[in-house]
Amino acid sequence: MLNRYDSNKLETEGLTENITYEIKYAEAKAVIAELKQQLIARKEASGLFGNEKDQSFEGTLQNVVQTFGGDYVYPSIEEQAAHLLYFIIKNHPFSDGNKRIGAFL
Repeated sequence: MLNRYDSNKLETEGLTENITYEIKYAEAKAVIAELKQQLIARKEASGLFGNEKDQSFEGTLQNVVQTFGGDYVYPSIEEQAAHLLYFIIKNHPFSDGNKRIGAFL
């Protein structure tokens, strides 16, 4: 599947292109804070979980909904979700919890 993706041969038919919602930064921060409290209560995270290292997380949220010529660069919900997960894991905007936060969002 990764090889098909890398060579632009991955089928994208049947994906959901009716995008009606974009995650806002303040909303994301609020749910990450709630997730953090739940994980701390279960002793599955520390106080470092979800702490932003810089402003790159806000930029990541904006990257997945960017447009070119009036069309989304990532035109389906599935593509936006996959890129959100990828960008959070790759760019590490948080001091801890990047994979869990990316998957959660």
